[in-house]
Amino acid sequence: MAKKRKTVAKKKFQAKKSTLAKKNKSTSDHEPEEVVEQKDKAPDEESQADPLSGFLPVSFNEIEEGEAQDIIESEKPRKDPVVRRMLPYVFLFIVFVFGLFIFFPLNDTVREGLLYLQSNGLPLNMKKIDIGYLGGFDIEKVNFLSANSEIETTASSAEGKLSVLSIIGGDLELKAKLDQVAINHKSYGKVTNGVLLVNADIRSIMKNPASFVGSADIQGKDFIVQAKDIPFVGELRLLIKEIKLNADINKGRAAFSQGKNQIDTDIARIVFTGTAGVLPHGPLALNVRILLKQEFKDKKPGIYEMLNQMKILVSDSIEINIGGTTSDPKAVLKNAPAIPGLGGQ
Repeated sequence: MAKKRKTVAKKKFQAKKSTLAKKNKSTSDHEPEEVVEQKDKAPDEESQADPLSGFLPVSFNEIEEGEAQDIIESEKPRKDPVVRRMLPYVFLFIVFVFGLFIFFPLNDTVREGLLYLQSNGLPLNMKKIDIGYLGGFDIEKVNFLSANSEIETTASSAEGKLSVLSIIGGDLELKAKLDQVAINHKSYGKVTNGVLLVNADIRSIMKNPASFVGSADIQGKDFIVQAKDIPFVGELRLLIKEIKLNADINKGRAAFSQGKNQIDTDIARIVFTGTAGVLPHGPLALNVRILLKQEFKDKKPGIYEMLNQMKILVSDSIEINIGGTTSDPKAVLKNAPAIPGLGGQ
């Protein structure tokens, strides 16, 4: 009896289980397709969201930092290949310039320039010229003779440096030192033993000197003046301590500005302004003021009193206007009657 009951219970349980299985199957058959599709797609989306998951232990922050570093590296300036292509041309230019300095006939060019200046009325002579490749030069003797042969300027030697590139371009840029400079005037004496430092920049040196444009700065010292036949003074010996000249040159005329040009001696200081032609026959228009020092009063007291009585002195200074030409100057003493050799007004 008991065995029969167990058999019936077992059959009921199996039937119930079979009914429940059929119901679950019918429910799964009627599920919406979208749900099925989402279930199918879920694994794919997870794999796309993190394709490296399970392979590389890298965080999102580390990936972003790596991408930023790649951007910075890509934006760094790279060497321009144009520079590499230009290197052969730069090298050729350097070789050309070097060859120009080596093979350019600098000595012959300077000599031709001197001959040209002489033919255009600037009688400048040099006995021996030696010019190096880098522009350094040595000259044995320099001589300048005025047109009427009254004034001769000489220097025993000259040395300095000129710009080779300026000579090639037809200009003149030089720095020079002239030793034992002497100026000899047939009528009024001489100036000797001086040293001159010249710094000049002249454009278009190979053109007519009347068209020169540029500037010149001249400094000198230690000149000894031995003058004779000077009106009111007679013979005079003095020491030039310092010379400062600064001129702007335009169309062959040198302009001397106020306050930049003076000659300091042991008995007076001479300041001047005006213009002067660079050629021997160039016009002069200079105003010269001689400011007497106490040393003049001590050495020439009689002359000092006479100049005062004639009212030539104004506040211990003498004013002279110089006209005429460079080779034939005419001096006019202000506040004085006509004086032989000087004139007057």
